[in-house]
Order: sequence, then structure tokens, then C-alpha cells
Amino acid sequence: MPLIHASIVPHAGPALPELAPDGRMGVATRAAMAAIEGLVAFGQALRRAADASPRRVALVASVDQGHAHASDGPYGYNPASAIFDTLIQEIVATSRLERLLELDEEFVEAAMPDSVESLLVLYGAVREPGF
Repeated sequence: MPLIHASIVPHAGPALPELAPDGRMGVATRAAMAAIEGLVAFGQALRRAADASPRRVALVASVDQGHAHASDGPYGYNPASAIFDTLIQEIVATSRLERLLELDEEFVEAAMPDSVESLLVLYGAVREPGF
């Protein structure tokens, strides 16, 4: 399968040599618009696989936030994008990823992010301490 933008960016990032000194990385992609419970369960499954592996494992949740920041942009302008971006920064900075479960669907749709699904997978992986 061809890699999507969210999979290519982490492979090209400056952290790659540190994360994968031998250059080997796996890509696990989530299904857009999948059920919340399934995304969290996928993250939990990734966590179990990482815990069972003798190798050092890093999980990179590659995301794009709101896409409606400019009236002349391809998605137009919606103030929800800036509000959403600020909220996600707060959620991540305070390690309160469980707040993702409370996001209003209409608000998220208005903000136009490509991040919620990946962040829910991340939440599933890190909800138990130690990862």
C-alpha cells in the first residue's frame, strides 16, 4: 500500500536516526472515521505488542490539526480550528488524553482536523503507565 502523508512525515523527520538507528520502522495506520472504541483498542494492542517485544519501541502518532485557519485556504475559515488546536495542545501538555473521549463530534467536524483518530490510538497505548 502506498504511504499517506501522515506516514511519510515521521520517516523523514530529524528524530528517525535516534528512534531507529538501523533505519527500520514499521507503519501501522488507523482507519479514518473508525469507532472510538476500536481506535483505543488498537492502541492497547500496539502497547501489548510493544511490551512483549525485546526491542525498544517508539509510537509516533503523526497528526494534522485544524485545517480551516484561512479564508483563502483550501478548506476556508472556521474559528473552531484555532479553538481545537489550542484545546489539543492543552490536552497533550497536561497528559489528559482521556479528554479526547469528550470531544463534541460537530465541533471536531467544524475544526477539520486529521488528528483525532491517531490521538485516540495514542491514548489507548499510553493510558496505562510505563510507556
